[in-house]
Amino acid sequence: MSLPPPPVGNVASGTGQIETLALSAQSLAEQSKHKEIMMDLEAKKVGRKIVVPTLVEDVRAKLRSYGEPVRLFGENPADVRSRLRLIMGRLKVEGVLVDSNEEEFNDKQQHVEVTKVVYTKASPNLISARQKITKSSLEKSSARLQAERLRRSKTRRRLTSSSSSPSEYFYLDRSLVIGGIPSEEDYASTLYSHCLSTSLSSSEFSSSRILTSSKYSPNGDIYTTGWEDGEYVVTTSADRSWRMWDVRTGECVLLQDGHFRECYGVGFQPDGALVSTTDFGGVTVVWDLRTGRKVQHFQGHTKRVLCCEWSGNGFEMATAGDDGTVKIWDMRQRKLQTTIPAHSGLISGMKFSPSSEFLATSSYDGKVKLFSTRSWNVIRTLEGHTGQVTGVDISEDEKEILSSGFDKTFKTWR
Repeated sequence: MSLPPPPVGNVASGTGQIETLALSAQSLAEQSKHKEIMMDLEAKKVGRKIVVPTLVEDVRAKLRSYGEPVRLFGENPADVRSRLRLIMGRLKVEGVLVDSNEEEFNDKQQHVEVTKVVYTKASPNLISARQKITKSSLEKSSARLQAERLRRSKTRRRLTSSSSSPSEYFYLDRSLVIGGIPSEEDYASTLYSHCLSTSLSSSEFSSSRILTSSKYSPNGDIYTTGWEDGEYVVTTSADRSWRMWDVRTGECVLLQDGHFRECYGVGFQPDGALVSTTDFGGVTVVWDLRTGRKVQHFQGHTKRVLCCEWSGNGFEMATAGDDGTVKIWDMRQRKLQTTIPAHSGLISGMKFSPSSEFLATSSYDGKVKLFSTRSWNVIRTLEGHTGQVTGVDISEDEKEILSSGFDKTFKTWR
């Protein structure tokens, strides 16, 4: 009786035992290659759950800590980060890397920043400045409220004298004049008609450089962004602080911290009691200059906030920035009133008219727009710059608008 042939791959010895032969060099290479492929697949699977740094500096520091090159030929930042993720995944599979969340927690524990509120003693100059601001703001707010009461009284008399039926109040004759002064509605109607017919009046080259802003001078001598009486000026900085300076002496009266990102825009309330500052984190903070306290902070923009302006009524504040929207905030209710999708590009400048009947904005989309403050609808779009528009301002008589841009020109619109 003959025995069956031995299985393929085994060598039968004379004693009936199976002898295993060593693999060839090619087989060993293929086995190692297969192991590497499986390791990469497992590393990619584990790497998806690992927290990898996003900043270029942090990615480089992480690669250096693992003894890896910070960048290979032809790699972009995204490729470098993907390579770091794969390396961390491999180390995690091999058991060398601890849990990423635990490592991140340990790093945060080592680099935690201790924040605390610090109060400094007010200098005599700061105390004097606050006393001046308090006195002036009380006088201005009293005058503003008195003017508002007078306006409402005239409107009430106009309504009662023109119609005895409340249902007819919305159909009154706009040409009615009380005490020889046109009503507010008449003035707004005339102003909006002028805005609708506004067109390019002149265009002048100013220099060989790009113009970054355009402003009218209220007194014909100087213009700056500062307190209404011109005694103090506020500046913002990338060091996340803002300062108030005495214009006469050039002394820094107040240094204020409170932002977590770079400060940029500044806006003063007409009464002079409040100032608002914006930052690159999308936050606008309102400060009380009389006490030095933070009144309110508003957050609603998705990107940097570059502009901040106050309406003449004293309680409406407009902010704008990188996201191309204008947001109107109500300081009485301390919340967002409305959002205006104003431009398709960055909003570089913004200005309320002296009567606060319309708002002008400039943008990197090359346009200047005028918005009614009663409905926040667009009244007029002004196009004439060949590049981004960097600034806008309105004359005191509200009949002329000034703009500047990357085309090195400043234009007047009438």
